[in-house]
Amino acid sequence: MSKHLESLYQNLLNGKLPHNLSWSETVELVEHLGEVQPHGGDEFVFRVGSQRVFFKRPQTHDLGLEEVSRLRKLLKEAGPRSHAEGPAQPSRMIVVIDHHAAHVYQDFGGSRPADEHKVQPYLLTISIII
Repeated sequence: MSKHLESLYQNLLNGKLPHNLSWSETVELVEHLGEVQPHGGDEFVFRVGSQRVFFKRPQTHDLGLEEVSRLRKLLKEAGPRSHAEGPAQPSRMIVVIDHHAAHVYQDFGGSRPADEHKVQPYLLTISIII
């Protein structure tokens, strides 16, 4: 998501309602988070997560305050973006352990591991004095 859309998303959720939110920005944001489908004439269905709301294209360039408020409600009820972005990508984890360290690789559906974490073993030294 672009920085502009991310900022717009955060402002809609947590900030002061914008008074000059354009229809095109709104559609772009909702398409990024979910989907926008025409529903005859100037009406559209906005779907984000499990939420679905009907919006009419405004006569002016910008959404009215009431429509921006409805958009905020839709986004809040849809929940965090991670749920709205679709199902999680399948992944697998491979752990390689030797006497020096454990290497943990995580594969996010690619042909080779995409992420590696190295874990150093905890060495316990015991000294015996006789």
